[in-house]
Amino acid sequence: MFKPQVLQFRTPNAPADLQGNINNSIREALDDFASTYLDDRLIYSNSDEEHVEHVKWLMQHLMNAGLYLKPEKCECHKEMERYLGLIILTKGFSMDEDKVETARN
Repeated sequence: MFKPQVLQFRTPNAPADLQGNINNSIREALDDFASTYLDDRLIYSNSDEEHVEHVKWLMQHLMNAGLYLKPEKCECHKEMERYLGLIILTKGFSMDEDKVETARN
């Protein structure tokens, strides 16, 4: 009896490939109103209305690239976010003290 074999090809560059794919799909928004690092997306806007438009734009471009978000993991309209060792607030940013303490020790 014939038993089909499944071949798996793993690339050691998978995280870098994913990051490149995401960056290419939202290149126009990077450093304008969006930042991305692997599975984290950060969208920053000056108003609630602008934020809604930015979220729609980002979601549409990711979907066009075959990338999807899990709605249950998304949080919108936050005034404080911990992101890549920073605490980002609507009025500015500071270092995340938990990360600083880890680096000190």
